Amino acid sequence: MRTIEAATESRARSEGSNTGEVGDRVIVDDPHNVNDAESALVRQAATNWWDTVMSTRLNDPKTGAKVIVMQRVHEQDLGGHVARTGGYEQSLSGRQNTRVIVARR
Repeated sequence: MRTIEAATESRARSEGSNTGEVGDRVIVDDPHNVNDAESALVRQAATNWWDTVMSTRLNDPKTGAKVIVMQRVHEQDLGGHVARTGGYEQSLSGRQNTRVIVARR
């Protein structure tokens, strides 16, 4: 794991609609609310959103990147989900144990 100093930030909300929005980079900031960390239903909704909605938002999956900027709040949060899925690199930011997860698929 390497340390990074900063990350470019752009918001996509797991509760919101992202219909029709595509790009070369998908950047998700804090997909989980810390107050909802213990809710299996809320955690599952975020991982389902990532796997279904956000999985189709790259212009070209071969050249694009998916980035998650988040604080780990539970073993089964989105960070844990993508770690179990594989194909991602994780970096630790110097700010409040924030993880930056980048898809290399």
